[in-house]
Amino acid sequence: MDTLCFATFVDILRPCLEGKVGKTKFIERLLQPIIESENILNEKGEPLIIDFDLTSKWMTRKRNINSKIQLVLNKQKVVTIINNIFKNDIFDSFDVGKEQDFLNNLHELINQDSTITDTKKSQFTDLTIPATDRMTNIFIHVLQAENKTEDRGWLTNLYRGSIEDEVKIVLDKLAQDKRSDIKKELKYTPTSFKNKIEEDNHELIDKVEYNVIYYYVIRDYFAELEGVNDSNFDKVAKHIRKQYEGLKKAGLSQDSIHDNMTDMIVKKTSASRATCEKIVAFFIQDCEVYDEITK
Repeated sequence: MDTLCFATFVDILRPCLEGKVGKTKFIERLLQPIIESENILNEKGEPLIIDFDLTSKWMTRKRNINSKIQLVLNKQKVVTIINNIFKNDIFDSFDVGKEQDFLNNLHELINQDSTITDTKKSQFTDLTIPATDRMTNIFIHVLQAENKTEDRGWLTNLYRGSIEDEVKIVLDKLAQDKRSDIKKELKYTPTSFKNKIEEDNHELIDKVEYNVIYYYVIRDYFAELEGVNDSNFDKVAKHIRKQYEGLKKAGLSQDSIHDNMTDMIVKKTSASRATCEKIVAFFIQDCEVYDEITK
């Protein structure tokens, strides 16, 4: 049974808003006013930036919301800011007919969450309380709730089998050579996929952004599988890069390259297309597919 936390709240709310809203940009909309108002800094004493790395860890439930954000939630100024975010932005951005879908899904999650007290559940779902006040209280709870989970809460029943089992199939079938350890090779900072896809190719950007949220999870699986199966990540990466360079040399568009790479992995592994698209997104972020566009 899932719980109401930052990741699940965003997953319920974001699809109900009009237009295509990227995860990072959407989370920035929710949190940036708080960060700027309180001059919140990161662990290095620098201004906290909402970027792909941070949102990926939040949305795959590998990290809790920063404690410095949580510490200011009791301030009336911050409560007012959150209230205004929903009143002046979010509530005006719902797609036609989607606001009720959002509330229904949210209330269902609240009612099944055993970590929320009955008193809070009543407050969160009481329709006599103004909507902005209810949402403000819910969002404060969401930011304070345990977002990090040991069982990788991002794995819904839909993806549990395809990601855990099929990623192993992909790795096993794409590489057989032995190598002692790949963890060191997986520690470099990836280049954002947004620097590699043409900025007007919104459909491909949206597709990769949806799938690349699994980057750190897939990276960890590759590392874990190295020790179990003696699989060679380096060989997989070079093979993917070679395939990409061949398609690029043939003059294919970025969309065609993405589809061809996905088709190649599907053919070699018999894994589902949904899983193979996540593998392609991983290698786009990891530098093997597409090259950084010079501005």
